[in-house]
Amino acid sequence: MGRRASVSDRKVPSGRQALAARVAASAAARLATLAAGALRRALVPGALGLLLLSPPPAAAGAWPREEGRRFISLSQELVRQPGGTLTGYAGFLMEQGLGGNLTVGIEAGKPTGPPGGRWQALFFLRGAIPNPSEIRAAWSLALGFHGVTGGKIGRARPVIRPALHLGRGLSLGSRHGWLALDASAALSPGDRAIWKMDTTLGIRADRDRLWFVQLQANRYPGARPRLRIVPTHVRRLSRRVHLELALAFDARAPRRTALKIGSWVEF
Repeated sequence: MGRRASVSDRKVPSGRQALAARVAASAAARLATLAAGALRRALVPGALGLLLLSPPPAAAGAWPREEGRRFISLSQELVRQPGGTLTGYAGFLMEQGLGGNLTVGIEAGKPTGPPGGRWQALFFLRGAIPNPSEIRAAWSLALGFHGVTGGKIGRARPVIRPALHLGRGLSLGSRHGWLALDASAALSPGDRAIWKMDTTLGIRADRDRLWFVQLQANRYPGARPRLRIVPTHVRRLSRRVHLELALAFDARAPRRTALKIGSWVEF
């Protein structure tokens, strides 16, 4: 019978062989990582290309309105004060597409009921900012007047309001949606700026229904910053008319939840 091989008889890799094996394994792992990265870079743009920008909501600032198309919105917010009094805010918005990625419009609003508040009447022009990526961008400039009322129109002050609008279409399975950000600063002589930023995430449930939630952040002169969460449902009533229903939750005053009812008309 042959003798059993001893440890000294077995072939043990030399130091150089072990080092070469480690280098080869490291190179193979690095090559696999590079290949995976190249595959991701090749596939991801194609996948993003399939996410077509869905039609934006009727009042999305980053998307220009088509030439000759008009949009009108009327809305009323209502909130019950601690004493039982109903107060609110009535808003009006009209837009028209001019072509050349330009949109012109009028925006106005006035508090309803005591104790009053800020009113505004603005004329604005909005234009698209060229951007090769999937993100839509636009600028806008509004000119007009605003003031404070205690039940009647107070002394008017001129105001200029530059704004930036960003938006992107989203695809959630078979449904389409959008993400938008609108930031503005209203500047008036002799007064501090009014800062506003709205962030919107929405989805088109089907041809007749939209759902979106909006985070509304603002800061008025002499007041603390304010944040509201506004879930909204929009339903088509006819070919041109939509009904808007929303609840506005104030982060600092949860009991002061406002009900918003509005109408959208496109023609």
